[in-house]
Amino acid sequence: MDRDLVFIAMSFFDRFLSRYHVDETLTQLVAMTCLYLAIKLHSANKISIASMVTLSRGVFRLDQVVKMELCVMKSLNWYLNPPTPSTFVDVLSPIMEEMTNDEHIMIEIKDMTKYLLELSVCDGYFVSKHPSLIGHAAIILAM
Repeated sequence: MDRDLVFIAMSFFDRFLSRYHVDETLTQLVAMTCLYLAIKLHSANKISIASMVTLSRGVFRLDQVVKMELCVMKSLNWYLNPPTPSTFVDVLSPIMEEMTNDEHIMIEIKDMTKYLLELSVCDGYFVSKHPSLIGHAAIILAM
């Protein structure tokens, strides 16, 4: 699956939790639902809701995931297509390619940029930062 799905799911998750305070069990349901929603909306490879329930090892029922899905979508005001840092990297790639004629160096820069973007999802510092800023910073650091 596309690695952007993690960023999208975390965007859903963080935006939901910024509005509601939930206990640990409900947090797990929200996280699982956000991942399911990101896959459902942004991936060619689909996962059934029944598969997600199975992954919860019996902790959640299908109706709970369905209700939480609607709750998440409503709480996000149906803004379910967030820009991702890698979108900005893709837009800036042609400019980076113009800066260097060495294909090997360009591949290394892109790989390092992707790695830095993946790390940014793990750090709470980046939650409040714009995806364009994260993408731009990753490119600069990679270069």
